Amino acid sequence: MGAAGISLQGLLGVLGYKMTGLTSSRADVVRTLIGAAPDSAIQSLDAALRGEAPGGSLSSVKTMVFEELRDRQVRDAVFGPLIPLFAPRADGFDQLEFPRAALTRMWRALKATYPAEAAAAAAAMPLRRHEDEPVPPIYDELCLLSAQALRAEQGDFAAVADVTRRFRAGAEVELAACLDLARLAREVLRQLPAWLARMTEERQASVRIAFKDAVAVAEDSGPRMMEILFAHLSEPWTILRIVSAVMHQAGDRFISGSELADFGERLLRDIDRRAVFIKAFKYEDGGAAGRQAADGLRIAAAVAGEFQQSLTLSREGLWADRLAKQKQSMAASAEMHLKKLEKLVGAALPMQPVRINGRTVRAEPKLDNPPDPAAVRCAQAALAFFACIRTVAAQSGYGTMRAKVRDEVSYSLDTYLEELLSILHSGDSQHMDNARLFLDVAADFIGLVHDDQAAQIVRRRAAAA
Repeated sequence: MGAAGISLQGLLGVLGYKMTGLTSSRADVVRTLIGAAPDSAIQSLDAALRGEAPGGSLSSVKTMVFEELRDRQVRDAVFGPLIPLFAPRADGFDQLEFPRAALTRMWRALKATYPAEAAAAAAAMPLRRHEDEPVPPIYDELCLLSAQALRAEQGDFAAVADVTRRFRAGAEVELAACLDLARLAREVLRQLPAWLARMTEERQASVRIAFKDAVAVAEDSGPRMMEILFAHLSEPWTILRIVSAVMHQAGDRFISGSELADFGERLLRDIDRRAVFIKAFKYEDGGAAGRQAADGLRIAAAVAGEFQQSLTLSREGLWADRLAKQKQSMAASAEMHLKKLEKLVGAALPMQPVRINGRTVRAEPKLDNPPDPAAVRCAQAALAFFACIRTVAAQSGYGTMRAKVRDEVSYSLDTYLEELLSILHSGDSQHMDNARLFLDVAADFIGLVHDDQAAQIVRRRAAAA
């Protein structure tokens, strides 16, 4: 069993533990497995063991888990400013990254090399009850000691350097340089929310002072400090506010040729990456694919908006021209998907012509077979996309198209539902089971076009049929 899949039941099962206590050798194995488990697994184990009474059959395991969890909390407090750098971003944006194994090994190496200082950090953590309280100086001291030991590949830090170097050439040098900035980064991160909320002249000055201090640590530390901040941002495009402040509100022509240019380039590359998926997402993958594509449009719109608000874009600038082309491309992709919506809904809710009195032809739901799962998934993908782009359609240039499609699809769905409800009320069909299945599908579609309340109204009308 891999550490990533560790669970209480799996852990005890591997050991053949029968709730009668752990032998010394098995306790060592448990401790090793717990130490190798990811943070999320340790948190799950801790939650599962909270109800275990003192002296119970699992009390020894509970103690090990508690000690490991507390140890990791101390680790994260010491290396706090750098913690997000040890994992890829969940949102897919590129960032400076180090291997997770380097963090684990660095903490172990630090405790082995400087045990008294590590113990002091553990003792200091409970004394700091609020985020506003000063950070214990021992945290910053341990980061500097780690940087020095990593550069010298001292003792157990040789393994840290090795795993980091194998992850990316030169990464061990970059990690040591980031550790040098930990003290300054802690203070900058405390100010970051205020900077992002409203960048006053006073705050612009404080941004420049902070980055001047970073350059005083090392000449090339300006972009490195920006990388640390970038890793902490839930909306990474807001880094442009900091870039603009550092560069004295310079235009894109100047910034695109500066040492901070990569942050703008990175954001533009992310738009390109999302644009590929938005244009070609597979309807067969259902609603999740549609929502993902719509989320890509939302993020791309936010990134483009941040460029326009934070930077002075010029016609001659490389970024302005590239942004304009990206926006045009994504608007075209959105309109392409919107135009397909009515056809996909029609395929999932098929109609057929019916003659009345031998002459009049009218359309009514085709109920010979139950709903086609593949057709329903395709329509769900397109409808989820339609529903989730509502907030960005107007500002992104395809709001009129979306409104037109909404009216057309709403009319088609209303017509279909009235015919279907009429059949259910009359009971005049040999395919009543199929009719109810189609009604559930249509109600879901109505919910995506309008809202959940509209879908509930349809279901209540069906229940009364």
